Amino acid sequence: MFFVSPARGCGFAMTTDATIRTQCPGCQAKFRVGGEHVGRRTRCPHCRAPFEVQPIARGPAAVSPIVQPEVVVAEQPPEVTHVGVNCRLCGTRMYGRLDQVGQPLKCPDCYTETTLPPPKPKTKQAVPAAMLGDQYELYEGDDQPWGVTLAASQAEMLPVHCELCGTLQYVPPEMVGSVAICPDCDHGTRVRPGKPKPAAKDLGADLEIEPPQVTAEMATPSAPPIYSRLHEFDSLSEQEKEERMSRVATNRKARPQMPRLPLLTGWGAFLASSGVVARWLGLSAWFSAAAALAVFAFNIIFTGGPYGAVAGLPLLCAAGAVAALCSACCAATAITIVTESSEGNDQMTAWPTINPIDWLGEALYIMVAGLVATAPGYLLVQVSGAPSWAVLGGMLVSGWLLYPIVQLSTLEASAPFALIMPGVLGSLGRCSGTWTTFYLVSGAMAAVMVLAVALLAWMGPYALLAASVPIVGAAGAYYRLLGRLAWRIREES
Repeated sequence: MFFVSPARGCGFAMTTDATIRTQCPGCQAKFRVGGEHVGRRTRCPHCRAPFEVQPIARGPAAVSPIVQPEVVVAEQPPEVTHVGVNCRLCGTRMYGRLDQVGQPLKCPDCYTETTLPPPKPKTKQAVPAAMLGDQYELYEGDDQPWGVTLAASQAEMLPVHCELCGTLQYVPPEMVGSVAICPDCDHGTRVRPGKPKPAAKDLGADLEIEPPQVTAEMATPSAPPIYSRLHEFDSLSEQEKEERMSRVATNRKARPQMPRLPLLTGWGAFLASSGVVARWLGLSAWFSAAAALAVFAFNIIFTGGPYGAVAGLPLLCAAGAVAALCSACCAATAITIVTESSEGNDQMTAWPTINPIDWLGEALYIMVAGLVATAPGYLLVQVSGAPSWAVLGGMLVSGWLLYPIVQLSTLEASAPFALIMPGVLGSLGRCSGTWTTFYLVSGAMAAVMVLAVALLAWMGPYALLAASVPIVGAAGAYYRLLGRLAWRIREES
């Protein structure tokens, strides 16, 4: 179709009521257009090739007046006389006659020959399915109603919040009293009648609005009020209260449900986690190897004669490096156990990476907490004038009491030097029973570990090399217990 644009001035003395006869230079199609388009560029309605409109040299009878400046197709489009093809090397568009089909055409740009293909048969353009059937209608001008009018014409729906995941959905009023299934977690929530809308107040036609009076009390900022939903729970029947209180959510998207005794349960699933036993035995073996290497190095230093120190010191340094690397790995594993356990996970999934540089940050957390927790016991023993053998006992008792408080404070603040956090201190009163259980269980673990080490020492000096097994196992159990304590504190707060 040929689109006619508004008339503009041109160099030909023609009026807008006259038409001319022009011809496309590509497909040789002839048709009539308005005289005001002479000299302008347009596209052929048949081959879509651009060209400049020029009149065909004819007599005066070729100009005839028409009423509307639209395209007047004088004759049927002729058959295709030229075939287009792109150069197979540079992509230049070329055209050839029908008698040249199957022959090579030389590109005018790169001089590459390309075989001219036969013309493709014309296919009828399919109408998109979206154009069929009912279509959207648009308002015209001032016919569009107001938004409040459209909202008032909508059907009334009741909002329902899922009790498990909080998803909001709308249901018709006919579902009041029935159960609505959440589209996200498939949890059923009972639909309750909506609150009645307050009646509109008639304020009258003439309103006298006074300026607001701002007092000193109003200008003073205050904390926002705390709204409680306890009245909604009180409005339920006794049966519904029991159902809601006894309901246990087992959906996979829900947070883990805390058991009644979080510090005493979940040990089987923890030990069955992939990597727990392997890391326990692997780290124990490396510590035993480092201890054996250190004993061998000391033996060479003291019994090797004048050259014993030369051979023993490198071995002692190697033993110290292995022990330090294993300690950093233990620190990273301990922080991972505390973090995963504080989220209520029974199984460990996100173990630390194998990059030793990443272990140094976690080692700093445990080293700072250990030094700060044992320092008060050391100072008290030194000030009291007790014998030197009591220093170790004072440091152990001080660490047993203060280490969990300092370690949880540093992890809560995500800073190794945030030694005391108000939330952790406040939990000593809110969760006094849980803290008491923690100290009793951790003390029992320490006693069992000491007994195991003493038994190995009684069995012989070589058996003492296996003391790393109960020590590493007790450390892992202690940090598991500390993570469950953090979970309990978070749930209570």
